[in-house]
Amino acid sequence: MNKKKIIVIAVLTLLLGGGGFRIYQHKMMENVYSGTVEATTIDLSSQVSSRVEDYLAKEGDEIEEGKLVVRLQCEDIKISHTQAERDYLRSQKLRKEGSVSQENFEHALSRYEDLKVKKNWCEITAPHRGTILYTFKEKGELVLPGQKLLSLADLSDLWSYIYISAPLMAKVHLGQELEAFLPQLDQKITVKVIHINAQAEFTPKNVQTREERERLVYGIKVSFPNTEKKIYPGMNLEVKLHE
Repeated sequence: MNKKKIIVIAVLTLLLGGGGFRIYQHKMMENVYSGTVEATTIDLSSQVSSRVEDYLAKEGDEIEEGKLVVRLQCEDIKISHTQAERDYLRSQKLRKEGSVSQENFEHALSRYEDLKVKKNWCEITAPHRGTILYTFKEKGELVLPGQKLLSLADLSDLWSYIYISAPLMAKVHLGQELEAFLPQLDQKITVKVIHINAQAEFTPKNVQTREERERLVYGIKVSFPNTEKKIYPGMNLEVKLHE
């Protein structure tokens, strides 16, 4: 066998081998579905118009449920509450003596209870354990009702959506555990299927190709623990479906 034939055979072998590898690699990628890591996040907002007196926790702090995180000045509310409490106590005393009508007493009581609630709104506490992701205001800054003060996220239990086509739905069920991979951390993890959308939808726009975006798919929500707090929202997640 001359040198030319050896070279041709070698080139063909490489091409066929490379093609075979690419086919295998493509087949492997067909079973992998990408998603973005997310956390359950809530925004704590002001319910009154006031200036921020102080933040008692900062971005990145992990806080317990019920912890006071923001205190508002609420000077006008505090003054009105003190006056309403005084009026209520006076009305209560006069009512026992028969010197005030039931209507006036109930009016004083209603105003006192209303301002008591508003005064409590001046101290914002965490509704559950979590990590402060963002604070939106500075000390001394004026906030209005409905304006966000901070975002709180539970980073101990993360989740993500992957999107698969209808023919693959038979391979997925609630409670199923799947293999997954975090490229940024070069780490394998196990995720659990916790929700399956009942209705098909077009693939979300963050999927790369137009062809994939135009397909009808089903959203599959998977969750996984984050006990070491090394995984963060926004990271990529690759989930593998077994054939």
